[in-house]
Amino acid sequence: MEKQIFVDDKGDYHTICDDLSHKAMQIWLRAGPWEACICDGCEAVHDECGVLGISGFALGKVLGDGVRDWPLVTGPTVRDVLAQISDVDLSLAWLITQNAIVTGKAAEFLRVSFAGKPGWEVHCMIDDAPVNWDAVTGAGAKPFGMYALDRLRLEKGYRAWKTDLSTDYTIYEAGLERFISAGKQNHDSGIVDSLNAAKTGAKKRFVTLNVEARDADAPYMSTIWQGGHVVGETTSGGWGYRIDGSIALGVVRADLAVEGTALEVEIYGERCKAVVQKDTPLWDPHNERIRA
Repeated sequence: MEKQIFVDDKGDYHTICDDLSHKAMQIWLRAGPWEACICDGCEAVHDECGVLGISGFALGKVLGDGVRDWPLVTGPTVRDVLAQISDVDLSLAWLITQNAIVTGKAAEFLRVSFAGKPGWEVHCMIDDAPVNWDAVTGAGAKPFGMYALDRLRLEKGYRAWKTDLSTDYTIYEAGLERFISAGKQNHDSGIVDSLNAAKTGAKKRFVTLNVEARDADAPYMSTIWQGGHVVGETTSGGWGYRIDGSIALGVVRADLAVEGTALEVEIYGERCKAVVQKDTPLWDPHNERIRA
């Protein structure tokens, strides 16, 4: 039997984006019929416990039991939720993987969260997913979607594949040099030479910007200006509810990637003031919450 996802007797927002009218599709604007759903999803993760289902990847209506897969459950009360439905060891540290039982079925738990709160990715058999979904939401987890997750990860400065991370930028331009050990023993000499050349020759650097945006946040590939010169481009942007401000991630000329540098981001033809931030997350800069 087919079921419409996120529909309940409380009239929650989970079918709001099924409206395919022109107004409802103007998602480049911050305010709209979708914003209450995004805000509620962020608040659930921030204050309680949220669960991201496969359906969170879709804007419109998705049908069938398969949409009740749930790859991520996260938030400050996540342990209370998981303790009700599984035997997972909730004391294990960040980035640890373990096998456990959920609603009588085997699953794999990876302690990681793209939302910046304590959480676990939960991987189970497809046929077990609907029952597990009902169990985790019944235990108190609130559904949230990818738009909410995107806002949350921006506050942490987490890069997203194919927007912030792509073959358009080198490892050093993307700010990922901490993951490289160019001097590692037995490292291929050609790779070392390439990495060193990329480091010394990097013309751009990755930055986080606070933007004085108006009705819309910076979309992908918004132009970044200083004076009358183009100095870079944004790779993603959105509103951060926990910091109460507009955030943009992007790549700028290397000499401008300094905290406090004043720039402008062109958002749909209008230049908005922006400031380069310190190279740490805007929210929970020392990862104390996500490690809790």
